[in-house]
Amino acid sequence: MNRRKIKPTHVERALYGDGSMVSLQNVVDEPGSGKFGALSYWEHTQPLLRDRTYSQGEKIHVAAFQCHEAAQIVEKGARNLSITHAIEPFSLPPFTPRLALAVRGSAKASCATSAVEIVPV
Repeated sequence: MNRRKIKPTHVERALYGDGSMVSLQNVVDEPGSGKFGALSYWEHTQPLLRDRTYSQGEKIHVAAFQCHEAAQIVEKGARNLSITHAIEPFSLPPFTPRLALAVRGSAKASCATSAVEIVPV
């Protein structure tokens, strides 16, 4: 998968432009492994981007977060956003068509100190 953040945040805006519509295709189907989805850092706070990822039927989510000196703050925030991403598909209202596509498997999030956190959803 090769994608750009839809909207660069903070200092990134000085260097990078907005992502294109191609970046909304953020789920890849790997034969034998399942559907992998990915969002970067603050994209996890954007409900429409998360919804787009759910609607593509992801089974494994790769959450990329920055590593920097405030690692403890980032780790807690990354963990909370990952948990939200894992449980949100199960909290869709009954009238939502995607309810039938609710992600199967355990809604589990793990807290990792690395820059990338893989969460089976």
